[in-house]
Amino acid sequence: MAHKLLLYYTAQNVTAYRWKSGELSPEQIFASSDEGVAAFGAYVSENPKALYYLLVDLVEEDFSQETIPAVRGKDRRSLLERKIAQRYRDTSLALALSLGVSSTGGRREEKMLFASFTNTQPFQPWLSVMRSREARLVGVYSVPLIAPLAAKRIGFKSSSFLMVSVSQAGLRQSYVENGQIRFSRLGRVDQNDPRALAESCAQESSRIQQYLSNLRILSRDAGALEVVMLAPAQFKSHYEAACRNTANLQFHVFDLAEISKAAGLKTAPENAGAEALFLHVLAAAQPADQFAGDDMRRFYHLWRARLVLLGAGAAACAICLMLSTLCLLYTSPSPRD
Repeated sequence: MAHKLLLYYTAQNVTAYRWKSGELSPEQIFASSDEGVAAFGAYVSENPKALYYLLVDLVEEDFSQETIPAVRGKDRRSLLERKIAQRYRDTSLALALSLGVSSTGGRREEKMLFASFTNTQPFQPWLSVMRSREARLVGVYSVPLIAPLAAKRIGFKSSSFLMVSVSQAGLRQSYVENGQIRFSRLGRVDQNDPRALAESCAQESSRIQQYLSNLRILSRDAGALEVVMLAPAQFKSHYEAACRNTANLQFHVFDLAEISKAAGLKTAPENAGAEALFLHVLAAAQPADQFAGDDMRRFYHLWRARLVLLGAGAAACAICLMLSTLCLLYTSPSPRD
């Protein structure tokens, strides 16, 4: 069985983690520089049989909603490709997520959420290294794509909520509706003062609620927005003090260490932020939605195809052996003959 290597990508660096049965351990950190990319190339060469998961946590992630005619099959694929090409200069890391189909005036329409990155150039050296080393890239994911799954793992069952977390990359706010990401934002914060950080999380929750209302992503009569606050265990009291419920916000402050353990994360790196939970959920669930095209995932697909062929070959051998055994039983002379 191939082992899983998780690559956490931020503006500052790429951190490689090894994941196995809920145990997450850091292996190496690669700076965002030519030297860092070269060191990463050596790392991939040393792990040729691993499965690689790239989790991106950047400011430059774009989300845009649009309504299209509800069509199927080839027509739908062509329409989505055209919409993505109109919206993004580089379509190699773009994703279209369905938000559901509805009927308006007898016309069926589908709400789509298009997602990509405003600048894909920083990714290219890392992806080129993986292609040149024939790395088995399972997919390119982002923290917002994992947020709905993380909520399920920790047992939060509300249909709509804002998930707030702090990681190496900064303060992440992700709005989830009916199990789908609708909007996400990453902001820079000072993480040296835990009390001030907790207050910033609460204040930014209020700002994002107003912003979502102005965009009409939140309806005016939706009631209080539920906020899932992932608080570091040692500073949970600061978050509980800062997160006061209002007419527009209903806070749920969770101990990050406790909910990570409940989600199946057995061990996490010391001083890790919420990225440890998201990495674990990614490795455990392996969601279908991700950004990389089939060309980037070529060697992963080839590996899977070989597994299928080997499995089919083993099954065929087992069937032949069984048939041979049956033939011997029916053709062998009985003791009376």
